[in-house]
Amino acid sequence: MRDASHLARLRHRALSLRGDAVPVKRRSERVLRIPRNENAFMTTKTWSRRWLIAGCVATVLLALLALMSRSDAPAPAPVTVVSRSVSPTPVAAAPAPVRIALPSPVAPVGVRQDYIVQAESVEAARSAVARVGGVVTGELSIIRAVGAALDDRELEALRASDVPRLRIFEDSPVQASSGHLPETNYPSEVAASNLHVGGVTGRGVTVAVLDSGVWSTLGPLQTTPYQTPHVLAQYDVIQARQSATYSQTAAQQNYSQSINDLFGHGTHISSIIASSGVATTGNYQGVAPGGNLVSVRVLDSTGAGRYFDVIAGIAWVVKEKSRYNIRVINLSLGAPPQSPYWDDPLDQAVMAAWASGIVVVTAAGNRGPQPMTINAPGNVPYVITVGAVTDAYHPMHPLQYQLASFSSAGPTTEGFVKPEIVGMGGHIL
Repeated sequence: MRDASHLARLRHRALSLRGDAVPVKRRSERVLRIPRNENAFMTTKTWSRRWLIAGCVATVLLALLALMSRSDAPAPAPVTVVSRSVSPTPVAAAPAPVRIALPSPVAPVGVRQDYIVQAESVEAARSAVARVGGVVTGELSIIRAVGAALDDRELEALRASDVPRLRIFEDSPVQASSGHLPETNYPSEVAASNLHVGGVTGRGVTVAVLDSGVWSTLGPLQTTPYQTPHVLAQYDVIQARQSATYSQTAAQQNYSQSINDLFGHGTHISSIIASSGVATTGNYQGVAPGGNLVSVRVLDSTGAGRYFDVIAGIAWVVKEKSRYNIRVINLSLGAPPQSPYWDDPLDQAVMAAWASGIVVVTAAGNRGPQPMTINAPGNVPYVITVGAVTDAYHPMHPLQYQLASFSSAGPTTEGFVKPEIVGMGGHIL
């Protein structure tokens, strides 16, 4: 009797390949039908809503097994669908499934990728990379980290290590933030020219521009109306990373006079900040024509860069800030944040610069107009994040501005309102 009642219960869970559905009497049970062909249906049941997905997956797998076995047997015997509460006793032996070997993706062996490895100290990070066989590509003491080249095996070994406070980040790409072709005199648009008349020109203040470099021989950036050096120093992070002999002696005023801007973005930004207007008879001055510049090249000839180079550039500025009286860092670049601002390595470097007393101004980004698209490092609450507005492209309303369609918008993923301010970001000369 026990075996008979047990078999009767199992019949309610059997698959019918003839198309007749097994009756279900419980109210909580549901029947799922999946067409196999024009004359056959498969039926199964689920105990509750939370098992519906599992039931669907099991049903599809059983259907595939039945289809694959048809070439071996014209009339396959029924198989049992076993629930969690029933012991797996088959009503009849199921045909052996046909096994198909699927190729599995194989990662390239020995191909290294660039990462940023952070630990309690630079020495600890360097030792951790060396222990797994990785290559240290540089140091980032400002965030207690090193650059590292690791393949998949080395990366997994490093992740499995017990190094205290170990963090591993991708060396993410960054991109210059820029608008459209220049057509507008910026100082007059933001009323900075009124300050110039009153003698407020930024004289004595140095702005470090981390970008694609600058054409230092360009007239407006060579001297100001006050006959003082305008570009005080240039530092090429990309060249410094590639050449261990790239350095500066104490007697040198400039790191290099041969660094030129092969992309144009850095020169454009530097001119907006501090063009003296000498080459244009003063008609097109920058916002701070009396200020000085330090150019730090962190972007290549395409306007692209890496986290490592930008962080290294920030570290250099912090180290040299007293020598050149660097009061402001301008970062017209960015990338989607890797993690919250307190964890992202680029954001950590920016916060270290802020903690040293430097005002950091950064672009919101060019990923708009959707909300929550603020780039790193603009997502840091301690920096001034600037969005872009542009004119309405209407000759009858030349002073009517609107948020540029490309300008990133807040809030940040941490809930901070960004950007703090907006400025002209399109048609700027």
